[in-house]
Amino acid sequence: MAYWITFLNRDADCDVARSQFADSALWRVSLEAVRKIGHQALMAVSNGKLWVDPGVDGYHDLLPHTRGDENHPSETNPWGARPAYLADINESEALTAPGALRSPDRDRIGRFVAEALDRCCEYSPTYLSVPQLPFTGDATRHKGNRALAEAAGRWWRRHGQGIKAILPVILTHHDQYRNRTERSKRLKVVGDCLRFSKANRAWVVDSSFCDQVGYSTHTKRLGDLVAFHEELLAEHRCRIVAGPYWATNLLLYARGIATHAGIGAGSAYQYHIPSGYAPRAAAARIALPPLRRTVRAEPALKRWLKSVCQELPTGDPGRKQLEVVLRDFDRYGARKVARQQVAKSYRTWLEVLNLEGVSREERALALYQDLSRAYVFAKRLKLPLPKTDGPGDPALLMQQFMLNCL
Repeated sequence: MAYWITFLNRDADCDVARSQFADSALWRVSLEAVRKIGHQALMAVSNGKLWVDPGVDGYHDLLPHTRGDENHPSETNPWGARPAYLADINESEALTAPGALRSPDRDRIGRFVAEALDRCCEYSPTYLSVPQLPFTGDATRHKGNRALAEAAGRWWRRHGQGIKAILPVILTHHDQYRNRTERSKRLKVVGDCLRFSKANRAWVVDSSFCDQVGYSTHTKRLGDLVAFHEELLAEHRCRIVAGPYWATNLLLYARGIATHAGIGAGSAYQYHIPSGYAPRAAAARIALPPLRRTVRAEPALKRWLKSVCQELPTGDPGRKQLEVVLRDFDRYGARKVARQQVAKSYRTWLEVLNLEGVSREERALALYQDLSRAYVFAKRLKLPLPKTDGPGDPALLMQQFMLNCL
């Protein structure tokens, strides 16, 4: 049985998901995205296994990030602004009024949560997210999140029969979990919100963490993120959805910490908090299968591929895979083609790992062995990767995952 949950954000994601991830355990979609995709199209892809999130994290950039910001809204985000897809919901300003986070109005928040969840129910979900705001650098939003969870708990008691609750735990910076003290602060809030909402599942993601970059600091960061999940599981015994990421999600599942791995259907395999800002067009990315990663499809990469393929011996399995990428490189200028290539490569990786087909005790070893093969291949390469994706050492990324795998 599939252990991955596919996150859908737009029409193009449905095309990719239908071709590569049709057997997903669940399909996660926000209230904003479901309106873009359309109910019928979404049901055709999801086969009824739908997880709908009201998208309250879209308030993130419209609210204070610290106590010092509370009385200083920005010129572009004045008080009262709210995500467009929630603007027509009753009491959608309940979180944005001055002082609303410091002293939440539970009646107003209750009406807002009830209508937001009712809207989500129009799409016949099996799972619903408890409305939650992303964590920030201090306790500014803790009271607000507790009030949202309490309101969700009241709604579930009256209307949520048959619908399972998932509590979002959205981290936004390494500082929020870099040591036990910081983790404990946030895990206390998570525990309260699980209890108030009656949820026994948590979705955990760090929206600021792109786990394919491979900076030297990411070895510790990855370890700290694993520790956050471990402590959440130990303290609250909830089921955990990890991601979407590229490999951190698989690592957490392989180690038996997460019950499900969130995956993307785009090219970044990273969670982006919705906002009122027009999204920047991301550079097209393509997968390099023998290195277990993606990179930007830029001219420097094409030159790198040519050089590497000339260096590697004929018949080398890794060379054959890179030659296919080089052969089709010019086609990846079409973003749709690049997205399909990444998704197909990721699906092939999932099948090679076959983590769902081995015992829990063997999963981490299976992943470690696969990453080891990628690491050994990367160490044979004499040329560094183009420096458009961080450090050029192609082996560093695999080393970081291996160090946290067992």
